[in-house]
Amino acid sequence: MYKNLPKKGKITIVFVTFLLLTTLISSLLPNATATPVEIVSVTPESGQVGDVVRVIGQIDTTNGPYAIFFDEEKVKNGTAVETMVNDTFNVPSRQTGSYDITLHDMTTTNNATAEFTVIEIIVYCQTRNKYDQKPLANVSVDVYVNTTYITSGKTNETGWTNFRLDRGNYTFKAFWNEELVGSINGSVTGNVTDYMLQRTFYIESELAHITIAVNDEAGNPLPFINVDLTSSKPETLLFETNSTGIIATNAFTNVSYTIESRRYGYLFDTTLIENLTYTHDGKDRINITCPTYNLFVYVLDSKEHALKNVEVTVYEWSSERIAGSKFTDSDFGSVAFNCTFGRYKIKVYNTEWGHKVVLNETELDLIEDPFFFAVHSRISNLDPSVKVVDYFGQPIPNAQVKLERKFDEEYVNVANLTTESDGTASLPKIGGDYRISVQVMGEYCEVRPIYLSESNVIEFKINKYVTVGGYPLQIAQLITYTSLALLITTFALAIAYRKLSKTIKKEKTAPKD
Repeated sequence: MYKNLPKKGKITIVFVTFLLLTTLISSLLPNATATPVEIVSVTPESGQVGDVVRVIGQIDTTNGPYAIFFDEEKVKNGTAVETMVNDTFNVPSRQTGSYDITLHDMTTTNNATAEFTVIEIIVYCQTRNKYDQKPLANVSVDVYVNTTYITSGKTNETGWTNFRLDRGNYTFKAFWNEELVGSINGSVTGNVTDYMLQRTFYIESELAHITIAVNDEAGNPLPFINVDLTSSKPETLLFETNSTGIIATNAFTNVSYTIESRRYGYLFDTTLIENLTYTHDGKDRINITCPTYNLFVYVLDSKEHALKNVEVTVYEWSSERIAGSKFTDSDFGSVAFNCTFGRYKIKVYNTEWGHKVVLNETELDLIEDPFFFAVHSRISNLDPSVKVVDYFGQPIPNAQVKLERKFDEEYVNVANLTTESDGTASLPKIGGDYRISVQVMGEYCEVRPIYLSESNVIEFKINKYVTVGGYPLQIAQLITYTSLALLITTFALAIAYRKLSKTIKKEKTAPKD
């Protein structure tokens, strides 16, 4: 077809075809125009970390790709509609301050920038007594937008809590023990100062702050006291005093309360507070005194006799603090104390050896006045003894008995005894942990630890000894002595027999008259 065309015509056809192909290809590619990259608007121009920001602008390239950067961090990318960009992103984590938002044409690499300010919005809320404006601690504050719950916090010791919120209208509701006690509506608006927008709201509440202090009659604080507040409200408020004997709490206003105080589960005081609109009697402190009772302790020995001149010490049960220490009198074995209502440990000591020997340890609840309490020392006034016998069960007299008493973790020698003719030796009348060592003829034969708790005879059987004529001999010695005696006896009998035989022979050989 083209063979008959002149050369000039062929060149013209090729050129036209090239132009058509170029036009077709360029129509299929994004078109870069002379329109500059531009950010038309950033909404909002300031906000907090996490807020949604909308960027409206245009790029050079029709239907071209773009990216949005926040402070050099890519936060979004997409494709333009024609040359228009309308997109959103979330503000990344940054300190408060001014930052650049960059719209980047990925085809032409051209950019446009706009400024965005990262701010912080802090809303402070304080809960107060509606009547005397005193701050209220430990109150829960919930934040709502209309009826939608947003967040919550709890007030500190000065009644404050704070929230990070956006601009807008909010409802702040104060709750205590899950009951609504106050609310306020507030708008978070205003100018930003130093990248900060702060608003403060005060919530007047139907609550009063009260402090309850529990002390003994001497004014000493009492910890671990259980205090219950009951009222017409369905829930009883339960508390425990701290190490300084204090409870600091809130209570509903316009409500009468009954305060019951217990120590170790026993009630010792009931206080009524009527119509708690203000703090009690214009004060913020309710003082409760735990009473002092008379305690009489009687100490009896193992035979139910009064135990005289022993030390009785009373310890406060929880703190181990000494509440009193006295010696029993010589008539009734008794002693008297004045102690605060509560629980105590009673320890009875014997001190005659220069060490404190615990005769008994017990507990009591002092909940009556007066209170009489008997302590039985089962290890006092005992009649124990040691008996030392030989292999055949015969008593060994003059055996040495060493008696050691355990004080704390150490044994101390308290007596050196000698057995009588019946093999016995009397032990001390105070029981407890002992270590008894027995010597026969100066040789240690047995050492035995023992706990003395009754009037019995402790027998030591020394199998290596036998008693002969009241004198102890080792069995080996006895065998030796017996063998030697038998040998001597046999030898003597042999000699006597020999002499007798000679005499008989002489008599037989002598001439007859």
